[in-house]
Amino acid sequence: MTEGPKNMDQALGRVIAKHRTETPLTQEAMAEVLETSSGRVKNLEQGRQAVPMSYLWECAGLFSCQVTDLVAEAEELLRQRGIVPTRPQPNTVVRNIGRSLGF
Repeated sequence: MTEGPKNMDQALGRVIAKHRTETPLTQEAMAEVLETSSGRVKNLEQGRQAVPMSYLWECAGLFSCQVTDLVAEAEELLRQRGIVPTRPQPNTVVRNIGRSLGF
């Protein structure tokens, strides 16, 4: 059994792989559409590399959906594993900005 995604890169990769196989397209055909190598498609699908926004846009068109649909599916995969996005506390952000400015 395959372990679930641990971060957004892995989750997006899983979603893209799912849609690609449902289309059905090979990694080679997908690489041709994205003008990249099949090795890069494999790395994207396995979450080894972040999916560039331009690829996400092309994938959405290829799969006849919206970019937000792909992101929402990936987010749901993470939520099912109990992984939710976190927001830095406002004081932490201000403190970090101050430090970077030398205050």
